[in-house]
Amino acid sequence: MPARLADGDAPAAAVTLENVGPRAGGETVQVYLAPPAPPVQQAPRVLAGFERVHLEPGERRRVRVALDPRAFAYWDEAARGWRPAPGRYRVEAAASSRDIRLTADVTFAARASPESERGDPGSK
Repeated sequence: MPARLADGDAPAAAVTLENVGPRAGGETVQVYLAPPAPPVQQAPRVLAGFERVHLEPGERRRVRVALDPRAFAYWDEAARGWRPAPGRYRVEAAASSRDIRLTADVTFAARASPESERGDPGSK
């Protein structure tokens, strides 16, 4: 993931996995974002994307996880739309929300005149 993202970019994170065991196995790479302090109350961490991977013994693979752009936004009730939330995010690659294995920071910059994406906050 680049150190800086702009509104409209297709965000993704990439990690390298290696199966060091004697048997084939699967892993679900989960990527969480810890957002900066937005103007509304938010969870301290959100699941932004995940990818299921199967690896043979000794196999090593680079895995790209597409991130939901809404993970970089908040629902603005007054405007009835999504608003970009610029700032520095902590990106966490994990096996689960309690098993964080890799972290990095990324700065997200919103456009000067952000447009809201109208719709229900629970829909995509």
